[in-house]
Amino acid sequence: MTIDVLILSNDMILFSEASENIKEHFGVTPKVLNGAKSIAEGYNQLAKQSEADILCFMHQDAQINFPLHILEIYFEYLKNPGILGFCGTNKQIPGKQWHECPPTYGGLIQGKGNAAKDLIFSSAADSNIIPRGKVGYNPVQTMDGYCLFVQRSVFEKIGGFDEGYTGWHGYDIDICAKALSMDYQNYVIHQPSTHYSWGSSGPSLDLALTRFKEKWFMKFSELNTLQKVTRTLPALGPDPREAVEASQRALERGRVAREKYRLRKANAT
Repeated sequence: MTIDVLILSNDMILFSEASENIKEHFGVTPKVLNGAKSIAEGYNQLAKQSEADILCFMHQDAQINFPLHILEIYFEYLKNPGILGFCGTNKQIPGKQWHECPPTYGGLIQGKGNAAKDLIFSSAADSNIIPRGKVGYNPVQTMDGYCLFVQRSVFEKIGGFDEGYTGWHGYDIDICAKALSMDYQNYVIHQPSTHYSWGSSGPSLDLALTRFKEKWFMKFSELNTLQKVTRTLPALGPDPREAVEASQRALERGRVAREKYRLRKANAT
């Protein structure tokens, strides 16, 4: 498999560090774009220049610390892979950031120098293991966007990043949602990585989360209702009618919740 690492930059020192890191571990020189209007617009522009099998969208202040052949194992083994990243949630609540939505998985080193901390969102015992290479992973819904991997064919099929996210937030959980909506599965991969930034908040983040909620509320209501049904089924006993009835009740509750939300939106306008 071939890979292109795509980076948006406004700091040549940070980009130089990231570039050396990528050359050491993946053996390629990153493609860079300076002065992007937004992350979504910049990443889409860089992706159009690539013919690689795998696209890696990485922040200029991020580092990866594992070889390319490990990434290849994941793409070869995982079922129907959509977006891969390092930390995320398997129960995204529209309107919230991923790390506010347990259960969360993965981990990273966040910060730089003396300020760096090892953040762990799940234990090794919670991981699934690929026998080849003995590498860990977890299925998730959405992930942090400081470093994301996707096959170029999948990226093109789902339509890339939504440029309606005009700032620096929301693009990551949105592309994860787009992958889920087209029946791909997203995964956290348990490999070492670093992100220097601790993130930011404010009106730009609030606007992105509002857009995500308006766009994906119904989809995640359905996904999370089905998750609840799946967890409940083993405890229902051997009678299949009980399982069917429980599933129908749960789906009806989801339908009612979505209808109430739709009416609230209609009344608000």
